[in-house]
Amino acid sequence: MPSIKVKNISFGDPPFRKLGGMTIEFANRMTVIAGHNGIGKSTIMALVANNSGLTRRDKHTSLFGRTFQANLFEIAHVDYFREYLDPKAQDRELPEPLVEYLVNDTDRLVKACSMTGRAQLRKARVVSRNAPHADFVSGDLSISVGKDAKVPLPTIYLGMIRMFPVGEANPNWVQPTHDKSVAAEEAKFISDFVNEVVPGSKARSDHMTSLGIRGTKKLAKQPNYGHDARCISLGQDSLGNIATALASFQRLKREWPEYPGGLLVIDEVDAGLHPHAQAKLVKSLKSAAKKLDLQIIATTHSAHIVEAVHPEGAGDARAPDAVVYMKDTRAPSVAVDYSLQEILDDMSLKLPQPPARPERKALKLYLEDAEALFVFNAVVGLGLKRSLAAKYGVALRPIALGVGCDSLVGLSGRDKDFEKALMVVDADASVPKHAANRGNVLKLPGAVDAAGKGMNPERTLHQWIDAIVANPNHHPNVMRALSDKRLTTDHLHENLLEGNWSMANRDAAKTWWRNKRSLIRQYKLFELWASVHDNEVQQFCQQLDAAVGLVAGRLK
Repeated sequence: MPSIKVKNISFGDPPFRKLGGMTIEFANRMTVIAGHNGIGKSTIMALVANNSGLTRRDKHTSLFGRTFQANLFEIAHVDYFREYLDPKAQDRELPEPLVEYLVNDTDRLVKACSMTGRAQLRKARVVSRNAPHADFVSGDLSISVGKDAKVPLPTIYLGMIRMFPVGEANPNWVQPTHDKSVAAEEAKFISDFVNEVVPGSKARSDHMTSLGIRGTKKLAKQPNYGHDARCISLGQDSLGNIATALASFQRLKREWPEYPGGLLVIDEVDAGLHPHAQAKLVKSLKSAAKKLDLQIIATTHSAHIVEAVHPEGAGDARAPDAVVYMKDTRAPSVAVDYSLQEILDDMSLKLPQPPARPERKALKLYLEDAEALFVFNAVVGLGLKRSLAAKYGVALRPIALGVGCDSLVGLSGRDKDFEKALMVVDADASVPKHAANRGNVLKLPGAVDAAGKGMNPERTLHQWIDAIVANPNHHPNVMRALSDKRLTTDHLHENLLEGNWSMANRDAAKTWWRNKRSLIRQYKLFELWASVHDNEVQQFCQQLDAAVGLVAGRLK
């Protein structure tokens, strides 16, 4: 038999909606895509499903009575004006995600998801085009794909229409019929599959019911439960739809000698099912996929489904299955090498546990308060402190005095001993010329306001975090660093910005800092600020070097 597998989908620049700069790999058997609402899971599913399927000329239909194909316009809406017409009018490049397939285990086929428009109908659609735009023929000539044709991989997409409650529909719309057309092999498959997942169903194959709702695409073959199929639960109804799709592939494989495998795409695979049934569903799906040469790609919001597939849960690291976890709704990306616990923590937006903070050697200087002491340590770093200690043969002992900047600056003029110490004030402090001339007074680096005046540490950090959350794409280096810490903009907004903080008020700003100090310390947020404000930090470090050298000379 020939073979076709979907390998990955990649999003470039410009992004498709907010999906850009990423590649999502698909496992050979089962791939579960998880992530917060609005992160783009359904968009990914629709694009992948849109590229493959049989045509009506193939004369193969599923037990749903439809051709083995899916079309994006039947799954997701593409806005003709905003997503197609406006970019064209502004001469902007349209997004074009790429889906890669492996044909007969050796030949690479790439499909571009190209957006086009129909002016008369005022509709936009996404069409499947070979990249490069030429006909494709596999090396052994067993599979050919026209440059604008779908990949001939039988495809079924199961959307949430399967969850339309029969009991809540207009009784005149519900269409249950005794279906004698289902072959005994498929009837047995459906009833066995339902019983595997929900053993209490007691499903039998002796009487198959075709259950649908007029005016919708909802249709499934339900086994004999010993009562009217209209009485089944929502979970059983959804399960019957999944079983019907699998049985469709079984019949196709049996009847079609050139069957190349199949692709089953399921939105919210866990919908309506108890956690115990969810685990059984994953096991049964894996078994059916192996038997029927299927790839299954499914979305979920269920931690139980993720655990059932992840190799640190009930999954097998050697198995051809994968969990793709999408993180950060404002700047979506694939979570690379996330442990099961890290995925579960992010699903509940539980803050990741940072690595143990290394002990730092205490050094000597005077600062206004604890906030200034924290910022000094974050900006300077242990390496520079050790370097200065070795260079000048002195140890800096940081001391937070809890005094205002004026009092701190004035100490040096009141007692000669204070000239043998360093005074470090906040960036918003005013340093008189006579104090600056002593050479032992420094200003911490910080942001500046619209008037060019320096800001204290609290306002500096809050303003910066707010800018990242508002425009994550403007801070790619920061986003990569946050990703390494397993932090997202969702974490930042929820735990650092949520609330009515009036940062222009000094007391309110200090209250914010005290409330958030443990998080700022744990996740080294000011260190991260320093890493992307290199000019300000380097200037301060040069001034510190000179001041340490000066004071070291006075100590002698």
